[in-house]
Amino acid sequence: MGKGRLLFGAVAFVVIVGSCNNARNEVDAPSVASEASNSAAAPQVVAASTVDRAVESECFSDDTVYDDEDTCHPGGELVSVARVLDGNTLELADGRTVRLLGVQVPDVDACACPGATEFTRGIVGGHPIKLHAEPGVESDEIGRLLRYVQYS
Repeated sequence: MGKGRLLFGAVAFVVIVGSCNNARNEVDAPSVASEASNSAAAPQVVAASTVDRAVESECFSDDTVYDDEDTCHPGGELVSVARVLDGNTLELADGRTVRLLGVQVPDVDACACPGATEFTRGIVGGHPIKLHAEPGVESDEIGRLLRYVQYS
């Protein structure tokens, strides 16, 4: 009986230690090290690509918004804000309602909501702004336009 328990204990130990193995991390470690050594290598000269001047000037104009994908969205719709409904919702002078994309604010019943509303009002109130659509996204389930805002 003593040998059976000892054998069971040894097998259990091997299984537990084996399941805690960092084999995946050990396999990834050399590739990380090789990537680091590759980045320290001498820089390579790459031919500059030519950019269409019309596109280049359009993408570097004041009429452009950049997103986290490093793409440009030329144009935009110039609008006037009639009032700020909350921290991320605007009513335009023409009556449309816009929900701002990329803006997260406290819920309407949260104590910080009035502060978020005042912050948004301070940024867009009294100034013309440009609205930029997200490709493929028009409005939310309650009919508000979904737009990014550009202000100056």
